[in-house]
Amino acid sequence: MSTATAQRRSAQPRLLMPILDRAACAGMSTRMFFPVPGRGHEAEERHAADVERAQAVCARCPQVLACLGWALRHREHGVWGGTTDEQRDALRTAGWGDELMSDARGAWR
Repeated sequence: MSTATAQRRSAQPRLLMPILDRAACAGMSTRMFFPVPGRGHEAEERHAADVERAQAVCARCPQVLACLGWALRHREHGVWGGTTDEQRDALRTAGWGDELMSDARGAWR
């Protein structure tokens, strides 16, 4: 396990660890899931590519719904459950946040 993954896991509540252990991102560097936006056209393109790489990992993950529900509930930053901060805000605004959190809650047990 990478140092970054260990740091991420130790910082998360015990409830989230079973999700992370079975997730497609287990053992990966967390840096990929927290891309830093930059200024300028090249930086924006690089940020978009970083987000797409992270979302590609999420797309093949068996824990994607649980991860998304966690991120919605805890207002996490970065790519969680295949979504960005902005996408999760849109889900909440559209009224999907509560339903997704409710559906995912069983995975946290």
